[in-house]
Amino acid sequence: MKVNLQTGNFQRRPVERSDRSVWGRLWLVVQLMLLLVVVVAICNAYVYLNQQIALTASAIRTSRYNIHLADREIDSLRIQRERLSSWPHISNQIRKYNLGLRAPAPGQVRKLVLRLPVRSDAPRVARR
Repeated sequence: MKVNLQTGNFQRRPVERSDRSVWGRLWLVVQLMLLLVVVVAICNAYVYLNQQIALTASAIRTSRYNIHLADREIDSLRIQRERLSSWPHISNQIRKYNLGLRAPAPGQVRKLVLRLPVRSDAPRVARR
């Protein structure tokens, strides 16, 4: 700010920086707005990611429950298969439907051994 030191004239003259100060203030407002936008975007991303984490955790719990139900059903079916393929159940069904079947004589029972054929042209795997 310039002051005129002549006697009788104490007026202050406007400084040319007044135009710059408007642009400077405007630039400051723009910077503050950008900072505010960045802060709001970070908060929004934080809330969004927490929501996605909660949804994923819920889906995981649902999947684990479905896996648990499938495991229980598999166990139940395995027990039912063992019960249905047992000899007491089969003999009861033979009597129930009057099929006239009987158990094989011990001499009629033979054990089968499955042997895999050895191929000479099969590639050999190096053992370590």
